[in-house]
This record gives sequence, structure tokens and C-alpha cells, in this order.
Amino acid sequence: MKKKTFFIFFVMLSLFGKEAMAQLPATSSSTNPKWYYIQVTGDGDRANRVFTAEETCVSGRSLNADLLDQQLWRFELSGGNYVIVNKAEGKKLDIYYDGVRGINHAILSDSPSTLWKLEVMTSNPGYNITATVPPSEKTSAIYAHQANTGGSRNYVIMFETSTWKSGLNSTFNFVEYYEEGEAPDFYPQVSTADSPLWYYIQGKGEGDRANRVYTVEEDMVYGRAFTVSEELSELDKQLWRFERSGDSYVIINKATGKKLDVAYNDARSITVAAVNDVASTGWLLEESATEGYFNIKATTPLADRPTYVYSHQANNYDSRNYAVMLETSGWKSDASSLFKFIYCEYPVPEISTSGKEVWYSIVSQKPGFESRVITDVTDQNLSNVKLSLDAFVSGDYTQQWKIVEMSNSEVQFVNRATGNMIQTEAEFNSYFYALSAPFNSNANGWTMQYLGSSQYEMNGFNTAGSQVHMNAASDDAEADIYLTGNNRDSGFAWTFQRVVDTASARAEQVVTGIDNEQPVTYRIGVNERKIYVYGADNYTVRNISGVTMNPSAELPVGVYLVTIDGKTTKILVK
Repeated sequence: MKKKTFFIFFVMLSLFGKEAMAQLPATSSSTNPKWYYIQVTGDGDRANRVFTAEETCVSGRSLNADLLDQQLWRFELSGGNYVIVNKAEGKKLDIYYDGVRGINHAILSDSPSTLWKLEVMTSNPGYNITATVPPSEKTSAIYAHQANTGGSRNYVIMFETSTWKSGLNSTFNFVEYYEEGEAPDFYPQVSTADSPLWYYIQGKGEGDRANRVYTVEEDMVYGRAFTVSEELSELDKQLWRFERSGDSYVIINKATGKKLDVAYNDARSITVAAVNDVASTGWLLEESATEGYFNIKATTPLADRPTYVYSHQANNYDSRNYAVMLETSGWKSDASSLFKFIYCEYPVPEISTSGKEVWYSIVSQKPGFESRVITDVTDQNLSNVKLSLDAFVSGDYTQQWKIVEMSNSEVQFVNRATGNMIQTEAEFNSYFYALSAPFNSNANGWTMQYLGSSQYEMNGFNTAGSQVHMNAASDDAEADIYLTGNNRDSGFAWTFQRVVDTASARAEQVVTGIDNEQPVTYRIGVNERKIYVYGADNYTVRNISGVTMNPSAELPVGVYLVTIDGKTTKILVK
């Protein structure tokens, strides 16, 4: 039987057409389960409801300790998709067509007819939950959706078409359940300018103030909805990092590089949050009675308003236009004075320099390509084929690439094993096969166009002046049609996943106050999604949200913080 081959193709515009921050649940087993609430963002009376098993039906209900097991779910992987299992019933989430009401809705089953995809959203912070096999009666209604009471639906979990997928009632998050005394640390991680960790600062709020995030506009801070812009400059206005200063924090905006401060607005007679190059105040993060939420308190208030210290999401009364205000302690328990910190895996890969090489696997985001990575196969002497798409292999240098910036702001992708770059030239053999060649700083380079969801497309020009686009395809299928502005999740979409070199245990260091001149006497490695520490007996592993993990268990893909003797190393598990 012929083995299917995957190639990197170039789509040439002149020939082929015209120019278009949440966490996944950890997977677990029946013998070692991790339990989660499945919570909708929702709006109005549908907000914050959680999947609840009621006999064989699944409804959205408020959190209820008396229904605990009915509201907890665990996740098993099955071929890249999920089986979702209820704790109370031991049964699995399934989809069913109700002919009486004319709706698809969620049920429990011993042998479900479908698996589930968890698709990260770009319009809201959260996930779509999508059936892989819909009922034959309504094949396009596959997106989980929190219903209301219309038509006696009584808040069942329905399934709708893709026209509903971007709404708050189709936006879900996975909240890990902890036994008493095991609650995680919800504080943001401290970082530096050299190794930043970026967060959204989101208010709990209510009504039109719910879920807004700190956003810089000029030198003022407002509460705005999550940006859906694909311009990174707009994303940066909503991202913040945290430095320690004694017992308080310095909070720094990504777009401006300025620090969160407090100011007085004379026109509106209110104390407001602002940004300055040199802030007059630090900030305390005080845990509130609502788990996961904090009061954000200025340590040095304005002299003429000494009691106005607590961040508060204003409304637009008296032209406040959703400014982030500072209020007195009388407001600190109000929902609009409660904030949480949502980690953002910032999507821009790092440029390598002569002093620092950073290696990435370049991963296809085309559906069905199973996260294949660009591989330099020059040494295999295949006819015409110099680059292919293969399954990721840890430690395979032919799959690792650094990004080198050229003098005209274009970039080259240079392979670690061969030193070859990906050319903008191609060789025709039924298709235009992409080629590699030794690095040449005078060759045409690539521009990286951000598509959102951490995805990029790569575009360039060959020596004949034709525009080319890097495309993923198989040996029995034509290349995709290039559509300007509409290439996310296509053969033109790629992500860059940082490679941790486990052979030499080289990893990026996040300094936490320990003298980094001290010799390192341990090594950190990753194998089969497990973290190993050699030369140290006492260490902790946390995910990026600060939750302590079991390093001997298979971990979800993501960034982890390994702390040994007060020094923390950031390491990627793939």
C-alpha cells in the first residue's frame, strides 16, 4: 500500500487565484481522573451556567454543591478528539435529535455516537465544543449552545449551526475542580522585560460591565471587550505583565511599555487608572471572597483623594465611557471591583541573533494534517522533494528552524540540521515543490502575516517577481486556493512552537531573585509529555496559571514552570 506523502507547496498567485487566551482541560483516566466544570460565558440568565447531568439529559444549571458529581466531567483523548465523561453517571456526553422540539441537544450515553472537538475562539476567551458526528436529521447543528427557556427548553444544552458559534452562549471554559484545601494560586506570574509573561486583566462586572479587560487608549485605561482585531498593535493594548517591588506589583502595558498608575480626571471629578513612564504607585493584589478574583489596590493614592484606591470598572454614566476608576473600600466587594488574570500565550515568535538562537517547529494548521511540521529532507535524495511535512519527532534537528531577520525586514527560516533556508523559489513537478538551499543573506525572504489564534501565513516573491505563498498539501490533492484575509485554519496557516532541547537541557531561564551566576548542577528534560529533573530531588512543576502539576504524569501540551532551589525554568511540553 502506498504511503501518503505530505509536501510543502508554493501557491503562486499568478497561477492559482486571488488574494482573505483559556486553557484546555487536562486529559485523564478513570483510575486517575481530573474533574472539571464546563461553564458557559453566556449572557443574561444564561451566564455562568455549567453542564449538569439530569438523568440522561444535560442542562445548564447554576453551580450547586448538592449537584456536585452531576456537574463534574473528565476528558479522555481519542485520536485528537475528546470523550467527555460525567462523574455522577459514569456515562459519556452524546448528541441527540429531539423531533418533538426540533432541536439537537446533549444527552448521556454508554456508547456515544460522537467525539468532541474543543476549538479555541478568536471572538471571546474560551472554546467552542463541537460534535464530530452530528445526528443525520440536523447535520449542521453541532456547536454546543446554552439554551434559554424558549419552547420549554428549560436551559438544556442545545447544538446550533456555525452562525451561532461566536456568541457568548456558545463560549465555554473548563474550570478545574479542587477538593477543599487544594485550590490553586490564581496570582499572575512575575516576569521580566527579557522574558515576559502577558496577561489580560479582566473584571467580573455585571450587565454591560461584565468581562471587560484593561485596555490602554492614549494614556488612560478603559474596560473594553476582548479585541477581535488581527492587528498585534491592538492586542498589545490589552496585555500586561507583572514585576515585584517589595510587597506590591508594578504592572506594565505591552503596547506602551508604560506602568499602571493613578490620576485625577478634573472634567469628571473621578480618580482613574492611567499609564505613565514612572508610576506614582505600586499595586496590591488582595484575594476576594470570590475564588479566582482579586481587588487591585493602589499603594499610594492621590493626596487629595486618599481613600480612593480600589480599581473599579465604571459604566458610561456621566460620560465615564467605561474608564477604570478608583473607588473606596465600600465598593471592594462589588462585582465591578473584582478582577482576574488570564494568561495570553503571545503569538509572535522570537527572532534569532548571533548571541541567541531560538528554535521552533513550524506546524501546519490545516484540518486533517495532524499537526505535521516542516522537515528538511534534502539528505534523503528524494526526486524534487527537499521539504516535507512529517509527524513531530523530539530531538530531530531537521524539523527545527530559527527565524533570521534580513536587512529589508523580511525573514528567512534556517534549518538546524542542514543550515539550509526555505527558498522562495520552487521546482515544478505537477506541483510547485518548495526547495531548500544553503543560507544566503541576499536571497529573497519571507513576510509573516498574522492571522489570529497564534497562526501566520508566509508570503514572498520569487526571482521572476511572482508572489508565492507557503502551502501544505498531500501527494494526491491540489494545493489550496489563496484567499486574502481568510486563511486561518487552512493550508496557508502555520504556528511556531518553541523547541526545548532536551539533549542538552537548554531552557529559557526566568530569574526569580536567585543569583544566576550560581552553577547549574541539574538538568531538565521532557519525554513523552513528562518532565524529568536530573540532579535534584526537591522541585515543583506548575502550569502557567500557577497550578501545581504532577511531573510523573503525562502533561497537557503547554508551558510549565519548574522551580528548583528558588530558581524557575520555563519549559515547553509538546
